[in-house]
Amino acid sequence: MNIIFSSLPLRSICTLLFGFSGGRNPPVKMRLRWFLCLLLVSLSGCFPPPPTSDPLAELDAIKFTAQPPVTPAMYTAKSDVDSIPSAKAPTNQNSYAIVIGIENYRQNLPNAEFATHDAQTVTEYLTKVLGYPEENVITLLNDRALKSDLTKYFEKWLGNNVEADSTVFIY
Repeated sequence: MNIIFSSLPLRSICTLLFGFSGGRNPPVKMRLRWFLCLLLVSLSGCFPPPPTSDPLAELDAIKFTAQPPVTPAMYTAKSDVDSIPSAKAPTNQNSYAIVIGIENYRQNLPNAEFATHDAQTVTEYLTKVLGYPEENVITLLNDRALKSDLTKYFEKWLGNNVEADSTVFIY
């Protein structure tokens, strides 16, 4: 019991047990359940005892080693999204898509890791599952997604191909 009271502020304990929160209070049963959960957790030793020394001094003494960032080349885990379903919608010749995936920016911006992989996966879904004809899906990746490329495909390619009843998908 000392562990609970030493690791939780008094106001939180009063709110938990007696409902002194100043607003609407949860039912007594729920407050008792919370208290019992906290009691069980504290008795199981999940809450550490209060620090006896300065935690910041201990943190300064720890030597951290830099780990390399995770890159798409290191990414080996597969998600269920990466497995393309076998079901396929009928081909719709009036469906158009522009898929953009930029991982590496020229400016001093952080990399958008996995953006290329995600764009390629979206392209596969569009062509293999959703019925978009391959010639109607444009995929622009990294240095192939410059302002001139975007202007070309958004203004000229879409403008020349899209009709009133067409579907346009932008990713």
